[in-house]
Amino acid sequence: MNFGNLKSLARAYVPTARRSSVSNTNLELLLNEAVRDVAFRTEAIKKREKFNVVAEQEEYNTSLVLTRFAKMTKEGLWWNAGSAASPDWERLYPRTVKYLDRHYPTWRNDDSSDPERYAQFGDLLIIHNKPDTSLSNGFWAHFVQYPEVMSASTHFPFHVDGDQDTELSRCMILSESILLYTESKILKILGEKQEAIAKMNEYKQDVYEKKLLVNDSEDVIQDSRTKMRGPYVGKC
Repeated sequence: MNFGNLKSLARAYVPTARRSSVSNTNLELLLNEAVRDVAFRTEAIKKREKFNVVAEQEEYNTSLVLTRFAKMTKEGLWWNAGSAASPDWERLYPRTVKYLDRHYPTWRNDDSSDPERYAQFGDLLIIHNKPDTSLSNGFWAHFVQYPEVMSASTHFPFHVDGDQDTELSRCMILSESILLYTESKILKILGEKQEAIAKMNEYKQDVYEKKLLVNDSEDVIQDSRTKMRGPYVGKC
């Protein structure tokens, strides 16, 4: 469903939500907020994006180096151990700041070298060791992305890059999740607190099930080679 369809159905779901209680502006805000929540919970939009390695820099702000970043995926962060002309991509180990403090207590003062691991701290990706050379597009991140904000009635919540009027067919099933979230928020505005809580619980169950469906790859599941497990290559 596009933005126009969602706005129409959102009011149909709660007939008492007159414009005097829930303005068009507020309804549009709620729907866009619903899309962001659904995108985060279902991990519907996964992206790979490269950004520059800066010598002697250990912190990179995800909001600045990655487009509409929501959270990292399990594929994580990779580093080009080679060169721009001859790349040699190596996966960095995902760790926590607590882990670094425990196992590498001097990490904040360590000399620059080849990166081996990273930790996420709020909006920051902390690289250890910090790189000793700069390299254009030397990091390659795998992450969940927020969609663009809908503003025109023809915009779809989940769309192809650069074209909000063309829907991602894989994400068509997420319209109901968006509407359930919006319905809960409208009920809250109308003072129907218990109904709003019940609807939010219904939304959470629905979006959990949709996450499994959106990310299901039956061809991969059926391929026995996918079930093979090998050692994690690299250093820890």
